[in-house]
Amino acid sequence: MRSNDQPLAVTNILLLTASITSLNLLTDTTLEFVDARFRNGLILSGQPPKTDTTLIANSARAHSWLDWIKRGESFEMIAGSENISKKRVQQTPDCALLAPEIVRAVMAGQYPVGLTTTWIATHSLPLDWREQRALVATL
Repeated sequence: MRSNDQPLAVTNILLLTASITSLNLLTDTTLEFVDARFRNGLILSGQPPKTDTTLIANSARAHSWLDWIKRGESFEMIAGSENISKKRVQQTPDCALLAPEIVRAVMAGQYPVGLTTTWIATHSLPLDWREQRALVATL
C-alpha cells in the first residue's frame, strides 16, 4: 500500500523494480519509461538502438507518392492503386519532407522515441529543416 505522500509514478517504479528483481531479471540495464502514446513498453539502454522500420518505409513510400502527385495523380488514384484509404495517403506525404539529418538519425536508430509516423501525421511539421530539427529535439 502506498503512503499518501508518495507520488503514484514513484510507487509504480518501485513496484516494477520489485517485480523485476523478484523474477531475477535485473541486469546492468537502465530502464527508461516512455510515454505510451508514442511507443508502448520500456527502452532498455543496454540494448542496441532500434530503427523505426515503419517510419523508414513510410518515408520511402511518401517520396514515391509525391512523384505520383507531381505527375497529376490524385489521392484517390494513389489510394486505389495501393489498396489503402485516401486518408492514409493524405497523412503520409509529410514523411517525405523530413530533414535529411532526421532521416539519417531514424535509420541509425538515434531519434527521439516520440518521432513516429503517427506523430508526423497528427502534427504540423515545419517545412524549414532547422525548425524541424528544433521541434523533433523536443520529443
